[in-house]
Amino acid sequence: MSNKTKDLGSFFQTRKHINATAKRHIAQKALDLLYENAVIGLDASSTSWYFAYLMPNIPCTVVTNSMFNINALVNKSNVKTIVTGGVYSAKYEAFYGPLSEYLLQRLHINFSVFSCSGIDKNGNIWESNELNASLKRKMMEASERAYLLIDSSKFEKTSLIQLADLSKINTHFF
Repeated sequence: MSNKTKDLGSFFQTRKHINATAKRHIAQKALDLLYENAVIGLDASSTSWYFAYLMPNIPCTVVTNSMFNINALVNKSNVKTIVTGGVYSAKYEAFYGPLSEYLLQRLHINFSVFSCSGIDKNGNIWESNELNASLKRKMMEASERAYLLIDSSKFEKTSLIQLADLSKINTHFF
């Protein structure tokens, strides 16, 4: 298997429980970004799931590729949820691929909330596989603003794919 196709990521159910208290706290702080009628992009990270789970039931639209985000939002009647579609990954419990990216290229998102596998000392943001990296890039391109939510376990870490650098991010929450 080539390095480009290697997948270094872990299952969502595993990631959800790692540093859960910190992720919940970070997501809670990031909820200050939320406003009525916003269009929000949420990736399939466990920290984004905490954001979706904690979101108040206010009128807004969420665009996501994550089954867990969909389930977190399903009973919030004022939140319109748009699912990217695409090829389903049981490992990540999310949709990826050209169909997902095609939709994102045609949307206007006010802000996106995402996480990553790591951030190195030079400010490079890393992702565990090309599927996640590519979808997150498309979501960032569709967004007016991009917000990185990471806990301290991801500091000074690299992974397989460089996603972006901190200059592409509007704000980060630790």
